[in-house]
Amino acid sequence: LDLPALRAAVDEYGHGPVMEACRQAVDRLRRKISAGEVVGEAVDAAGEELEHEILDRLRTGDATAYPAVINATGVLLHTNLGRAPLPQRLPPSLKSYLALEYDVSEGRRGQRLAALAKRIAGVCGADLYRVRYDFGDWPRWDAVWRVHGPRKDYMLHSSYSR
Repeated sequence: LDLPALRAAVDEYGHGPVMEACRQAVDRLRRKISAGEVVGEAVDAAGEELEHEILDRLRTGDATAYPAVINATGVLLHTNLGRAPLPQRLPPSLKSYLALEYDVSEGRRGQRLAALAKRIAGVCGADLYRVRYDFGDWPRWDAVWRVHGPRKDYMLHSSYSR
């Protein structure tokens, strides 16, 4: 953190996020060196690029989780994009309409917190638990848990009946 650009990043993003970005960048470089992807003089050049990689990671991580969309209030087809603008005192990334329950990249309804799930897990190191219930064959029903994170990665399927 002795570089002026990284000291400025601490002021802008906070010490914790900058340190995490530094750790990730150094870990990635170590893996590349261990795998033989970066050798010789390229190691020095890659080391010099760490500052740019760290700053890029911080800028990318600070980008809005939800993409801006066009408010289509009054059209015949409502796509669950929401209707009310947010107050103007919010950060620029939240000053527009948000696609909270619409996956713009897939073109269909999505999960409300999907855009934040990886960010939340990255900040606190938490595992992500998602469950899908299927009551289509009542009184028999299923629960399918998908668990993913730094400590776990599995699917659990449970069937229940009365």
